Amino acid sequence: MIPALGGDERVIAEAEHFFNGISWSPDGQSLVLSGRIEREGGIALLRVSVASGLVTPIGRPRTGESRDYAASPALSPDGRSLAFVRSKGVYAHTLWLLPVTAELEPAGEQVRLTEELFTATHLAWTPDGARIVFSAGGSGWSASPGLKAIPASPSPGEASRRVLGGEGGEWPTFSRSGSLAFVRPILDLNIWRLPLENGRPGIPTRLIASTRQDGGPSFSPDGRQITFSSDRSGSSQLWICQADGSHPVQLTTTTATHVSASRWSPDGKSFAFLSNPDGNLDVFDTTPDGREPRRLTFSPAHDTHATWSRDGAWIYFGSSREDGMQVWKMRPDPEAVPVRVTRRTGAWGAYESRDGRTLYVVRLTGRADWSVWKMPVDGGEETEVVSDLASHWFIDVTATGIYYLTSALPGGQLRYYRFADGSNTLLHTLERRSGFGLAAAPDDSAVLYTSYDVDTSELMYVERFR
Repeated sequence: MIPALGGDERVIAEAEHFFNGISWSPDGQSLVLSGRIEREGGIALLRVSVASGLVTPIGRPRTGESRDYAASPALSPDGRSLAFVRSKGVYAHTLWLLPVTAELEPAGEQVRLTEELFTATHLAWTPDGARIVFSAGGSGWSASPGLKAIPASPSPGEASRRVLGGEGGEWPTFSRSGSLAFVRPILDLNIWRLPLENGRPGIPTRLIASTRQDGGPSFSPDGRQITFSSDRSGSSQLWICQADGSHPVQLTTTTATHVSASRWSPDGKSFAFLSNPDGNLDVFDTTPDGREPRRLTFSPAHDTHATWSRDGAWIYFGSSREDGMQVWKMRPDPEAVPVRVTRRTGAWGAYESRDGRTLYVVRLTGRADWSVWKMPVDGGEETEVVSDLASHWFIDVTATGIYYLTSALPGGQLRYYRFADGSNTLLHTLERRSGFGLAAAPDDSAVLYTSYDVDTSELMYVERFR
């Protein structure tokens, strides 16, 4: 905390993990936020005393399951109602209201405000306490992001409504007189190609571009085609184009708010991808000719990062369905039963080696510490191979090595770990922030990465919001 007019910082409190969102009590004596007090504890709404730094849960702590937690708390102007987001997955959020006392203790049962599922963050009360404005969509690859509003006491079946003029809006806040201010990001994410000749990088060129967000590239096994995610048609969908970026064709027409992360099967006849028809991410597959997608997973858990075994018999994916995030595998069949692969928590995805003997597991070992570990396909001890990975989305594995992006700012380093000798080579330093995805050509002739070629925002103001 710092004084409003500037000055020295002061640590108020510490916890194992604080999540997004923070709200002041009307008397300025307390803060409400979301976090985990102990390493093995559940995720809870927390009260923090500004004077003493004491951190206490508000009501019973949430479970420790990553797919079920409360975040983005916002106290009403009178301090007697606490609005918050309950999450059951990255793209499955609902808004809830908890009556509280002046001491921020629960004063009644929680009430669900929204029935629809979407990505919801950044709650703000109107000064009269009658409505709640929030950001809906826009987290990663959600369709039609913008501001929504809902009454604090909605009628039965009443849904949230779009705020006129709030398209693309995030971080809403109100003045005491009722004026609304919010941030509108202006983003243009494109896919770039870095050519490689005998491992030596050439000059990168922009390969797939529009005025919207294009990312999540994946090469076909023969290197002649590329699938990618794009919202250029107005919603997040899968597209396919030639390896030179020409002739883009939309493959999916799903009404879900998120479609991404396609991965080709080794025979090139199908590919797996992610979508969220029920809010949480699930694994699907389809064919390059746009066959109606098949849903493969049906768990309420967060399923992510689908990849294929080298013989095409299995699909690996990360899931929160048991003991935190673990790698699972399943036959590409809706009737198949997934089988758990890893035992240590924090496993978000995996890549099988070309000979089918080794599994390269992407792990989150700290708050933002991503790394790659190897283990036998049939199970066994894990050994760290690569550290300082930006995220589980910024990696690809070929027969010769691992291509990955580091977490270094501003855009990170594109690096290559060679299996043959364990060398780790810098290929390219990105000038801008990367967005989503990385793909290496099967013959190691190129690497595709993403870059926010436009990455800014504008501050919007609505006088006397109604």
